[in-house]
Amino acid sequence: MVNDIRSQPAKGAFYLYQGLVTAFVRLPISMLSNALPATRPRPSWTFKQAVLRDMTHFIQDRLSRVKGFHFIADAEHPVTGPGIKLSWVNPAQDTLFTSELQEWMRITKASTARIPGYWIDNTSNNATLAGAPPTKGERILFHLHGGGYVRMSAAPQDLAADLLRGVMEHSSSVTRAFNLEYRLASAPPDQPANAFPTALLDAIAGYVYLVNEVGFAPEDIILSGDSAGGNLALALSRYLVENTGLEALPAPPGGLVLESPWVDMSGSLDKQSIADGLFKSDYLSLPGTRVREYSIEAFLGPLSRDILLSRYISPASIEPRAEAVSFEGFPRTFVSGGGGESFAPSIRLLVERMKKDIGEGCTYVEAADAVHDFLLFTYWEPERTKTFKEIGAWIEQL
Repeated sequence: MVNDIRSQPAKGAFYLYQGLVTAFVRLPISMLSNALPATRPRPSWTFKQAVLRDMTHFIQDRLSRVKGFHFIADAEHPVTGPGIKLSWVNPAQDTLFTSELQEWMRITKASTARIPGYWIDNTSNNATLAGAPPTKGERILFHLHGGGYVRMSAAPQDLAADLLRGVMEHSSSVTRAFNLEYRLASAPPDQPANAFPTALLDAIAGYVYLVNEVGFAPEDIILSGDSAGGNLALALSRYLVENTGLEALPAPPGGLVLESPWVDMSGSLDKQSIADGLFKSDYLSLPGTRVREYSIEAFLGPLSRDILLSRYISPASIEPRAEAVSFEGFPRTFVSGGGGESFAPSIRLLVERMKKDIGEGCTYVEAADAVHDFLLFTYWEPERTKTFKEIGAWIEQL
C-alpha cells in the first residue's frame, strides 16, 4: 500500500528489494507477456513500449509515494545548482480572490505562500537570466505539472521540463517556459496539507507574477498543463475568464495547451474506461486503489466529495448532479490525449463541450493507442514528436 511504502524506515533495503524483484521477476514476466504483438495491450505497440508501460505502472503504483523519492517536490526547498534558473513568486493578494474562493479557503484553511518556479530554456536561449523581461514578440509557456496533485516536480531535471523543451523545439516564438512549483497536497497518515484550493492560489500567484513582475502581456502567455496540471490550468483559465471584473486580476491568457488533462475527478466516466479496456493499456491505477484514492483524499482535505462536481474540478463529469459547465470566453485551446489512456473518454467529452462553446477555438489531437501523458516519454515515438510539432504550429498561428 502507498502509505506502508511511504513510512518504510529502511529505505535502502526497500529499494534493493524492489530492484531485485523487478530485475528477476517483474521484468522477465513483462518481457515474456509482451513478446508478441498479439499479446500486448495494444498490438500496435513496440516491444519496448509495452515493457516500459509495465515498468511505468510499477513506478507510479509503488514508488511515487516513497519519502525522499525525487518525484515528490518540496516547494519550500527548491532544487538549486549550476544551470538552474529559479525565481520566487510572491503570495497572491486577497484582492485577487472571489467570495467563492475565499469560502473554500475558509473550509480547508488554505493560505497563500511564497513559492518557487523554474525557468526552462530552449537550447538557443539558455543565456537569458531568470525573470528577464520579455523581448519584442516573445511568448512564454506557463506550465503546471502533473502528478495527481500529490507528486512530481517542476524542476528542470524532471519529466515535465522535457515536455516543455519538446514544445519549444518546434515553436520559434516561445523560447522559454516558467514551470511553477505549486504546493502538493498530502493526506493521512502523512500530515494533511495543501488541499483545494491551495494549488489554484499558487497558480493565480504565478500568473500574476508573469504579468505584473516579469512584464508579459496576458495575450503572450500560453498556459499549459499535463494530467492534474491540465486540471489546474483549466481551473485557472476559468477563474480568469469568469472574474474579469476583479480589477487586480489580469486578463485571461492568449492560449491554453492541455496534455492528457485530468478533467473528471468525480470518476463518472471510469466505468466506460474499464469497459473499453483502457485501464489494461494505461499505466494509471484503477479507481478505488490506494494510489488513486490518496490523490483524491489529499486534494479534498476536509471538503465534501460533492466539491468534485464543481465546474472548476470536473468539467467533463456526466454525473447528473455536476455543476453546469460553460467555456464561453475561454482562450483558444489545444488538447492532446492518447487513444489508449484511461482518461480518453473524459478528454473527448471535454473537447466536445469546449467545441460547443468556442467552436474552432478548440483543437484536439489524439495519438492512437498512446498511454496517458505520452509526451513525457521519449520512447513514445513517432507520436510524441508529431504532437510536439502540431502544438508548435498551433502556437505560431495564435
